[in-house]
Amino acid sequence: MFHVLSVVEFPRQARGVLRESWYNVNFDMNGVTTMRQHPVYKTPPQNQMILHDFDAPVGVGDNYVQRLTSYLQVNL
Repeated sequence: MFHVLSVVEFPRQARGVLRESWYNVNFDMNGVTTMRQHPVYKTPPQNQMILHDFDAPVGVGDNYVQRLTSYLQVNL
């Protein structure tokens, strides 16, 4: 399953790591074996930003989750 997050007008905007975050998350893991299955990921993120690397901010708040997404393009 693929999701289109947003249209990138200029390729330079697409360079980096997409950080999506959700705040005030209920961590009741009843019936959920991994965070990837948590229902919060089925809702739009409350915040999105492009990071330069996988060094995500820490201490942002309490009861939040984040997802980092990036693609590796190898030149042949």
